[in-house]
Amino acid sequence: MEEFFKLLLSKRRTRQLSSDSSLDTSPEPKKLKECDSSNSSEGEREEEGDDIILSALNMAEGLQKPLQDILKKLEKLDAIEEAVNNLGKSFGKLEGRIHTLEDAYATTKRDVEDLKESLNANETDKKTTSERIQKLEDSTKSSLAALQKENDELRANFKLIEDKNLYLEAYSRRENVKFENIPEQETNKEDTEMALRTFLETELGTNYKMYQDLPFEIVERRRAQMETFKKARRNNIPAAFSKAQPEKLFIRGKLWPFGMPLEL
Repeated sequence: MEEFFKLLLSKRRTRQLSSDSSLDTSPEPKKLKECDSSNSSEGEREEEGDDIILSALNMAEGLQKPLQDILKKLEKLDAIEEAVNNLGKSFGKLEGRIHTLEDAYATTKRDVEDLKESLNANETDKKTTSERIQKLEDSTKSSLAALQKENDELRANFKLIEDKNLYLEAYSRRENVKFENIPEQETNKEDTEMALRTFLETELGTNYKMYQDLPFEIVERRRAQMETFKKARRNNIPAAFSKAQPEKLFIRGKLWPFGMPLEL
């Protein structure tokens, strides 16, 4: 482009020189001028075309820097476009991740709701189970109380039956007389009646004891109240054991509480 521009400038100078030489008034140049008059219009047209080209080249040269700036800006625009495209791709990926997070959040929310419902159901079941356990506990306590009461009644009835048996045994043995510390004979066949008769005849009035033949349990019960009985008799207070129920002590005609001391 620069070489072409220099060539046009050179041709323009040549034309200018030729134009200056045509100003000579001598007859010969004038003839030459007339000879060349036919070519003048063509030269002018060529010159005019060169001027146009030169002007265009000057204009192009003037526009070269702005065009370069525009090209640089276009390059920047390309870079910006590429960056925008990359940013769009990044946004696309980010949007995909956001959708994934939203789906995960929705799933987690559903799981939390299900867990809440499960906890509420468990709480209801727990409350129902607790109420059932409480009812069962109350029923068990009531049953135990009933069984305890029945057991107490059975014990009391058993005690009554036991006492009745003792009283029956005592009644059946009340006519019996029990002797202690009578030496036994060495013979295998002993005549008990004869031994007692001999004892009564020979030993009566001595340290031997004679008392009613009573069951061991009644003897123990009487023994526990014997001190009260003796104390009452020593102080001339009416006191006696019942014949039907030999362990029961009556003082002044009233049943005396078992184990209660006598206060004078």
